[in-house]
Amino acid sequence: MGNVKSFLKKLKVLYVEDDESTRNVFGKFLSKKFETTISCINGFDGYNEYIKAKHDKSPFDIIISDINMPKIDGIEFLEKIRELDKKIPFIFTTART
Repeated sequence: MGNVKSFLKKLKVLYVEDDESTRNVFGKFLSKKFETTISCINGFDGYNEYIKAKHDKSPFDIIISDINMPKIDGIEFLEKIRELDKKIPFIFTTART
């Protein structure tokens, strides 16, 4: 179990969620589990953050994203990321039942 925790602690996570309270609570949880967690308010901002990190040679290891968001939704965000990176793990979250 210690190896898993130390592995997770080294990861850089991009978290994209438009709901402010969810973003704050889950973002705080993620920041305790991973070395770096960057939170964004929609897919447009998340995509720009992804590009910036890639350009700075400090890419994300995983993306966690809401599906339903303004500007660029989670599905379109994933499609844009897949044009640049076919392998990065991508996890969807949603408040819909």
